Amino acid sequence: MVWDLYVETKCGGSLGKLALFWAPIDYQYISLKGDDYETKKDLLCPVNFECYSASPGKEECWNTHAARRRLGQADFAALTPAAYYSTAITDTHYFLLYAYYHADDDTHPSDLEGCMVILEKGDAGPLLLGMITVAHQDFVPYVYANRMRVKSRPAWQRHFVMEVEEEVEGDHPLIQQAQGKHGLYALTPYIGWMEKLVRRLREIIGMPEDVIVYFPGELANTHSRDRLYRGKGTPHNPTFFYELIDMLDPEDGLYDRYIDAKNNGGNETFRENGSFHNDETVGNANGPWLWKPGFMIGGPVGGDMWEDPASLAAGIFETAGRPFGTNYIKRMYERK
Repeated sequence: MVWDLYVETKCGGSLGKLALFWAPIDYQYISLKGDDYETKKDLLCPVNFECYSASPGKEECWNTHAARRRLGQADFAALTPAAYYSTAITDTHYFLLYAYYHADDDTHPSDLEGCMVILEKGDAGPLLLGMITVAHQDFVPYVYANRMRVKSRPAWQRHFVMEVEEEVEGDHPLIQQAQGKHGLYALTPYIGWMEKLVRRLREIIGMPEDVIVYFPGELANTHSRDRLYRGKGTPHNPTFFYELIDMLDPEDGLYDRYIDAKNNGGNETFRENGSFHNDETVGNANGPWLWKPGFMIGGPVGGDMWEDPASLAAGIFETAGRPFGTNYIKRMYERK
């Protein structure tokens, strides 16, 4: 299908290329204290990490009931650095959704946080306007180069600046994810107050966090303990490439598994409502179809980032250029 001139000419007609050209660079805070399991908790990987690109189709590899057991048995090389993406296109904008999975977090197995990058269409190519990150129960808005004004925000947020790495193909937003809980923010000092408090306490007791950096790439490179620990306690941040998995991919994506769970009362990966299983502790992680903002932005109703990102963006931002059109050429869940 012909999407538009930019996607056809610059991205070769590929929405995967579109997502890659604008994908975030992820600064991941990580535990490097000698406990391999704690380190593995902070590594990006697919939900089917043991079988991704190796033994597709094994249902046990999609079992989020057993996420912690599977992570404990997996070696570092089995945790391929990866993230999920989907795209929505209107006649005025692109909405690029990225979802970052960790097999465990400090309070529940499985974790999926993410962000949505917003681009305005233009004759010379897209213009990066900003993004919304997903950090626990907050949708956190950020603006690039004062190209929008924020109308709705979490109660704690006072600053909205984001930074990018400029490349020929597109601008890569800089994001960060917390150790243990993996809340996702722009790479700025302006993050949730709880994240700031935890980091400050770790500094006071002499246990500052280490960081690794994930760059988007055509192919991921392999995690290894040696490479991860090279930067421990130093200003050096070891780097890895992560690859993008189409959320709608029938083999390795997540959406078909969600639809199957919805139609059949659940499956090995999702509950019927679209959340990951959690049989062990309080709390659970959700697929992007359930992501919802806090009360300052929209109250308890979720799903707009997946179902209607243009309306979500219009409720949070006021643009300096074209208003957010709601005539969809493609929605997040459509395989046109």
